[in-house]
Amino acid sequence: MWFGKSSRKRHFERSEVLEVRSRSEPVRRERRRLVIWALIVALSTFGIVVGVSYGWSWGRQKVLDAGLFALKTVEITIDGNWVTAEQVRRWVGIREGMNLLAIDLPRVRRDLELVPQVRSASVERVLPHLLRVRVVEREPVARVQTLAVRSEGGFTPATYYLDEMGVVMPAPQPGEVSADFLQTLETLPLIRGVAQRDLCPGRKVGSASVESALRLLGCFGRFEMAREVEVRVIDVSTPGLMSVMTDEGAILTLSHTGLEEQLRRWALVRDACMRAGKTISSLDLSITNNCPLRWAEASNSLPVRARPAKHSGRPNKHV
Repeated sequence: MWFGKSSRKRHFERSEVLEVRSRSEPVRRERRRLVIWALIVALSTFGIVVGVSYGWSWGRQKVLDAGLFALKTVEITIDGNWVTAEQVRRWVGIREGMNLLAIDLPRVRRDLELVPQVRSASVERVLPHLLRVRVVEREPVARVQTLAVRSEGGFTPATYYLDEMGVVMPAPQPGEVSADFLQTLETLPLIRGVAQRDLCPGRKVGSASVESALRLLGCFGRFEMAREVEVRVIDVSTPGLMSVMTDEGAILTLSHTGLEEQLRRWALVRDACMRAGKTISSLDLSITNNCPLRWAEASNSLPVRARPAKHSGRPNKHV
């Protein structure tokens, strides 16, 4: 009796296993079919991508080798007086005969904008044979004189120029700029008290005092008296203060904050002195509640020297 029950139980289990296997076999076949199709699709996609890439490279190389887009004309427009077309060509390595499609325009633009004197640049490819390059220069508004270390030892005088944003530019080499523009550079306001470590060509000056001096020049240019008075020297060696010397012989002391209000007071004091037939000898504008003033008789003051003619405008140089 007991043996009969065990035999029937084993028979039932075998039947159940066979039934499960028969039901799972179609599922396995479907899975294998899906895997095979997935491999086929993946290999086909890979082959198409490789074929298109190879075909594109082959076709592009054929076009480049055929000389269909050889560079014949480089049109260079320069807004300013400092940079020359020859310098632009040398900086970017452009020459006639190069394939126009092979020129890396972003690299050309980046190389130009790494030049300290260049504020912005644009490069345009005009098929089939023209390349347009436009360069906008930085406009120097002040100069700095310091001592630079020579490679053979010792020091040598060095002049740097700053634009309104405080970007440092090296002095031009002899023969690079016109005599008129060089004279304009020499008459720019001189900023004293700047450390050599703060001057790195192509970068903004690393001095808050110099930034204040540049803000002063920007504000001063918006006042009416800027047509009659010239700022010659700004000394920033005293922390928190600036000493300004003008072409009229006046020495003024200003703080770094509230520049427009201090300039307004300067204009009022100057007008009052002129009406009284006097000139400013020294004036402290850093004190808010009064203005310590020394004046001199206009007849006894130093004669006002005529200003040199400034280079007019920023003409476009088109090559």
